[in-house]
Amino acid sequence: MLSILKWITIRDEFMEALSDPYNGITWIEKTKLRRHSREALGKWVLSQMARAKVKDTPGGFFSFIVEPASHSNDEGVYDKCIPKAPSALYHEQLIRDLSLKSDGAHNLAVVGRIRLLLKEFGLYERCFAAYKSVQEELSGVDVRSSDIYTPDFRKVSEDSNLRTNFQKRIQGPVAQINVLRPRGSYTRRGYPPCPSASIPWGMWVKLSRCYEAFGAAFDMQFFSSFSRDQCFTYRAATVTLRYEVGLATGSLQLCADVSLKQHLHARGYHVVDLCASPINAYMDMPHLGSFTKKVGSSSDTTVPALSSECHINNNDKKNVILPNRFCSAFYDTDCYFGSIGNALHVDPVSLYDLCSEVNSPQKPLLLTLDVPYDEDICELLFLKLAKDMENTGELERSKLAVDYLLVIPLWWDVPMPIKKHIFVDDASELTKVDDSVASEMHQKLLGKVLQKHSAVLEQGYRVTQNWTEVLGVAARGVSQSSTPDKDAMWAVFDGVFIGNTYPYFCTSTNRQLLGVTTTEVIGLRQPRTPEKGGLLLKEVLHEFYNI
Repeated sequence: MLSILKWITIRDEFMEALSDPYNGITWIEKTKLRRHSREALGKWVLSQMARAKVKDTPGGFFSFIVEPASHSNDEGVYDKCIPKAPSALYHEQLIRDLSLKSDGAHNLAVVGRIRLLLKEFGLYERCFAAYKSVQEELSGVDVRSSDIYTPDFRKVSEDSNLRTNFQKRIQGPVAQINVLRPRGSYTRRGYPPCPSASIPWGMWVKLSRCYEAFGAAFDMQFFSSFSRDQCFTYRAATVTLRYEVGLATGSLQLCADVSLKQHLHARGYHVVDLCASPINAYMDMPHLGSFTKKVGSSSDTTVPALSSECHINNNDKKNVILPNRFCSAFYDTDCYFGSIGNALHVDPVSLYDLCSEVNSPQKPLLLTLDVPYDEDICELLFLKLAKDMENTGELERSKLAVDYLLVIPLWWDVPMPIKKHIFVDDASELTKVDDSVASEMHQKLLGKVLQKHSAVLEQGYRVTQNWTEVLGVAARGVSQSSTPDKDAMWAVFDGVFIGNTYPYFCTSTNRQLLGVTTTEVIGLRQPRTPEKGGLLLKEVLHEFYNI
């Protein structure tokens, strides 16, 4: 809580700096500047966390600002860590995000003012001062006394008159987390009040089940004076406040079509999210489904059997959320709910071991990348993915099967070596013409959509990125030849969803959202012979999308 409160202070001061009429920057939507600045700073934090080896630091919201100390007795050392060099922090994406919200997106002078504003504001200095202050305050705290913040959890029914405006946006009951300050009158004066957080009740239940699987045993061993419910409430409140209040970036809690993950799970994959949080990670039960319901079909319709390499998992437990592993930004808080850390520091081979307790017997891994609207995270994750795809030697020797599913906004023209399938909504005129005509019109429409969406990348302060070309080469196969080798090619599916066709799920509001953005879904299957096992990803995806 100390870290989050200090981050809120930094965030508010940053907003004041942006709003200063003397900074020479004019913002396009002044009424939305607070929201935009929070989103941009939340993404800035994620960029720093992505570049930090979190398991080597003591944890906490500001762990990205320090690194392990070689000598723990050095002056300026806090909890055996020393501050990183200012150059270790990454600001380019923040400059770009702010430039896009200004009226001088293409003006080098305006970009220069934004860069100067960041330099004078001193995010590095403020974050380290906050980290240092928190460490010093914690050194005198007795966690067995009343000197600590206490989470106050309550369930708010859907028909309650006490629901806040934000809670009214959430479908179903709400889990509301308030934070009580230390009880002593002197202590209370030193600790400011804390904002509350709210998440759908279903997400709170999911956290409870995942905690039971991954965190309860540890806490019961080391914190025996607390009950299981007390430990869970502390852990879950910390996670909720870290993401909902600290990051405050709503787009992070969007996740890809859950029914597709359920379908892949039911067909025999073990699905693991590489870019998630404890709140939105896939932890649902396997269930056969379809993107569009066939005419006259019902939920009881038998799904045809696939080839011998595919199978249906009939051993699922109905109406039970299955705890699962996932990758996330904040290992220190998320590990108690199944996180295995930063996806940039996890390789496909080790994932089999890390997921062994939830993937027994060993099934092929389907690693998903539901990438948030963050260009920098896309660059880091997909360059890492391309490297993993090229380094398939270990997978081949160990006979492990690892496939990938990418869900990204259509901001880039990713050069996949296969034809793109185009999906349009029922309101489109393209659904009312002959198939042969529609196919040609689809391609023209796709060209226009790509041109329109990719134009955003040309706006504002430009950051050099090349992941699309690198991933395109890797998708052709390990030979990296100009002509795709079908035996070595990874790409098996490429779908573009235009209009209101792609259903995202917002875990913050417990609602499905249509028309968020034009979306691309890419399926990548590790090249392997049938005797090495694994599923036919192309066939499973074609089945789901009725191709």
